[in-house]
Order: sequence, then C-alpha cells, then structure tokens
Amino acid sequence: MARKFYLRLDPECLIISTWMFRSRKYRSLQNPFNNWTKPLVQQGFTWRPGSAGFRALDDGDTEVTVNIYQPGATIAVNPAAIRAIQVPFHVTEENLEVASISDSHPIRIPPACYLLVFQTGLSDQDAIWAHFDFYISEKLDFAILKADPDLSPPAVLITNADPA
Repeated sequence: MARKFYLRLDPECLIISTWMFRSRKYRSLQNPFNNWTKPLVQQGFTWRPGSAGFRALDDGDTEVTVNIYQPGATIAVNPAAIRAIQVPFHVTEENLEVASISDSHPIRIPPACYLLVFQTGLSDQDAIWAHFDFYISEKLDFAILKADPDLSPPAVLITNADPA
C-alpha cells in the first residue's frame, strides 16, 4: 500500500532540513522535533521514542511516498537512493504525522513495531523524492543502509536525541 503527497521544506525555519515522524501517542510531546547536534547532522537522523527525524538532501518541494509492507517483506534499498537510513518506530495508534517545520501531512499506519526505512534521491529531472517504508519487524535495529558524501556517521549511532 503506497500513499503519495508533496511537502515543502522551508529553509528559513530550520538550518538542517528534516523530515519528522511522530506517533499520535506522543502528540503531548512539547516539541515533536528533535535537536540536531553536529554528530546527529553527520549521521543524518535523530531519534527518540515517538519521533524520528531525517536529514533531507535540500530544501523545497519533495515528492513523498509512504509504503507499508506486509510481514515478512525483505527490506530493499532503491538503487536510485542517494541516502537510506533505518530506525525502529513503534506505532501505537493508526494516526501519524509526517512533517517539516513549515508543512505536515497526516497518515494512517496500522499499529505495530516497524523498521522505518527513509530513502531519498533525485528524479531524472533533479526533483527530490523521499520514501518512508514501514516494515513490520521484531528486529528493531538502527542502521545507515546507504550513505552519501554529506554523511559521516559515528561508529556507534546516536539513538537518544533531545527535543528541539
């Protein structure tokens, strides 16, 4: 099942452009966005329970696709992806929000424990795309699946971001 929509990243609102997912369970988070320290910028993602942020390739309109895979599906990195990052994400209610600082879009994801795989790249026309792939999984590991030259992740990934 795939859902497509466009979101806008606003360079005036945030130095590091990010995509953020937050679980509705955590709507009470005073600030759902995470603080981007230099090491987190270098690894390309931030994470804390209820919120995952990913460093975007650039500012501007981005075609976003959200995919939900059936149990047992194998994680596949798109050959056209410039960057791919995997984080655990526990969905306790169906309603989630994918957002930038200046835009957001509600989505419905069935409750489960997932590996959330963020992939991003450029189309043939140099338009930015981002895929958020949800894989039901009991194995909940953090991983940089594909790194571009803008990433220099630490040997041990940082998995405890502070609120922004």
